[in-house]
Order: sequence, then C-alpha cells, then structure tokens
Amino acid sequence: MTALDPETLSLRQLLDPVTPEAFFAEHYGRSALFIPGERDKFANLFSWTELNTLLDMTSLWTAASLEVAMDGRNVPARDYCYPGQTREGLQAMRPDPARVQALIAEGASLNVDYLDTMGPGLRAVAEAIEMATGAPVTCNAFCSWDERPGYGPHFDTLQVFALQIEGEKTWSLFDGFVQGAAELPGFSARDRSPEEHDRAKGGVVEQVTLRPGDILYVPQGQYHQALASQEGSLHLSFGARHFTGADLVNLLLKEVPKHPAFREALPHFDEPARHQAHLARLAGLLREFVASPQASTMMRDFQRERACERLPRIRVPGRKPVRHYRVRTLGAGFEPVGGGWRLSLPGRDPAAVPADLVPLVSWVLECDHLSADTLREAFPDIDDRTFAEALRHVETLGLIHPL
Repeated sequence: MTALDPETLSLRQLLDPVTPEAFFAEHYGRSALFIPGERDKFANLFSWTELNTLLDMTSLWTAASLEVAMDGRNVPARDYCYPGQTREGLQAMRPDPARVQALIAEGASLNVDYLDTMGPGLRAVAEAIEMATGAPVTCNAFCSWDERPGYGPHFDTLQVFALQIEGEKTWSLFDGFVQGAAELPGFSARDRSPEEHDRAKGGVVEQVTLRPGDILYVPQGQYHQALASQEGSLHLSFGARHFTGADLVNLLLKEVPKHPAFREALPHFDEPARHQAHLARLAGLLREFVASPQASTMMRDFQRERACERLPRIRVPGRKPVRHYRVRTLGAGFEPVGGGWRLSLPGRDPAAVPADLVPLVSWVLECDHLSADTLREAFPDIDDRTFAEALRHVETLGLIHPL
C-alpha cells in the first residue's frame, strides 16, 4: 500500500483491508479492533516534524490543550505553566517550554489536544470518520517515551481510533467496560480516581503492539492503557463523540419557552395537588413535542451541522459560496443489472442510474464528501447545463446531501 493521500483520503482507505461495512456491523461500539498496516501508510498524514512545528506556535497552547502526564497522573498546570494570556487576550495558564522539556527528559508524556484542523492530514482523517459516524471528531497527539506510563488504565467517552505514527506502543485492553460513558458529571473518566480505575478495569483480555501504519479502534467505555515500548512513540487519537438524549434536553431548553405554558408561574409549593397537575400538563406538552417529526428534524439537523461543520466553506480568491456535499457511501451498493446500473442505499428503494451518470456516480462513491467545484473539475468535458442536471439527479438519488 502506498502512503495515504490527504487530498483523496476516505474511511475505506483508512480502514483497509477491513471494509467500513464490516467494521460498523461487527465492531463499532462493541469490541476493539486491531488493523495492521504498512509502515508508510500514514507518512503523508503527520510526523514528528509537523508536531514540532505546531509546538513552536506557542501562542496556540494553554494547560487545557497541552497536558503533561507521568506515572499515571496529570502533572499539575502550576508545575509546567505560567500565568499568561491567550491570543485573544484572555487569562490562562501557558506552558513554559523549558519546564515542559525538563519533564520530557524525566520521561513525562505529552497530550497535545485540538489538532483536528491543524494540518491537511489530520483534517482528512477527522472528516473521513465524521462523515461515516455522523459524530464530531477531535484529535490528540500522544508522545511518550521508554516504558514510563503517562496515563494509567482508563476509559474514554469517545469512540477512539488510534493511529501509530512513529515508534511503538503496547496497548492493554481490559474487560472492564463502562456503559453510557459520557462527558457528563459522574460519567467521565475524570470523575474517578486512579484507584477507582484500577479496581474497575478488570483483567487483560488482549495486548497489541502498534507500529507505524497500524490502527487500533477502542469502543467508548472500554478500559485500556498504552505504554511506549521504545524510545519516542507518537500516536494520534481520533475520538468520535456521539450526541445523546442529554443533548436533546439542552436543545429543548431553547425551544420550550416558545410555548406559553412554560412561561407561566408554577403553583405555590404549599399546593401539592395543583403543582402536580401543572407539572403533568408540562410533561404532556414535552412528550407531544419530543415525539413529533419537528423534534426529530431539529435534532438531526443539529447532529448533521456539528458533524460536518469543519468541511471547508471559505475559498479565496473566489468570492462565491462553496457548495459542499456529504456522500452516503456506507452500505451503498452500485452494480450492473441487466443492461444498466442500480444504486442501493440503506433506507431507500434501489434506483436505476442512467448510463451517462455511471462514471460520475462511480467517482462520487470513492469520496466521503466533496464540493461541487471538485466534482466539476473531475468532469471538465461535461457542459455546465448537463453538469447541473447531473448534480441534481445524484442528489435526488440520495447519494449526496447538501451541507
């Protein structure tokens, strides 16, 4: 396999030889999966050089985005930071390069956060995972050294895809599993002490050593620990965060005041019967709204916007808006039937594809997302009117969704 190209990267290429269909049917949200890869698979995505370039942009980092850990615990910000200001002039603890380097010399690990837009390779991987999972993705770079643990056994509230970039790292996967792990008070790893994690992790069910080009998927809530097995290990952790019913409740807080009943004063607390009746009325109104198509549409739009918000929308020197589309590749079938071709998509009836659209549909199916301009460049011999009609037809087929 040649190195992945950020310009054309898709989830299918990233997971190869495992297909996305098999991955989501058998592992996603269920069980860990190790996918070995050739050494140069991620050579065009990230490197020590690119990380050092980012670290040199010192105004980017605060204690919240650059963490230091050693022997299973986070190093307190006061031990490697100084009071300073962000680029926006806000007060924050800023990493002191000399103190950070001194801790690294002692064997501390670095966790560099919020990298998902910090380079074409990082962005391409994050977008590929987002388009398939329908969930926003964040990216951390973890640097560790010589068999000294940075973080102890823990679980994540995200669906984690670990890509080994340089060096080696041995992962221990435990049978401890936290159902419903989430970034909510009481349900995240930060809410438990190292001692509680150690008791809850259970026994080791698998150990895998990641080398450059390898991927390890770890489902949300599964206990794990990673330990560098040689000098200098760098891996990227891409985490998909799915929205929950709690997020729906947060959206409802913006919607319910539009109904007069939710702006009425509650009955006096000395009138329990009236109070209970009033709450029952509000509960009925909430039930009616949550069960309505309007609520589902509102929540689906919110999920789609958050999962796709990083896609490029601004392009200069051109001044026209960028038309971007998500491609529904997961579970799609495109095959010859009789004398023509048929497209099958989950939740939709199979549809015949006109012969003149077959090359365009085949090209689109290789993408996780695309812009109208990119598609136009791929088919320069089609006149503008025919191209516009073809684009509308592919959208009608349900293969692409405008963003």
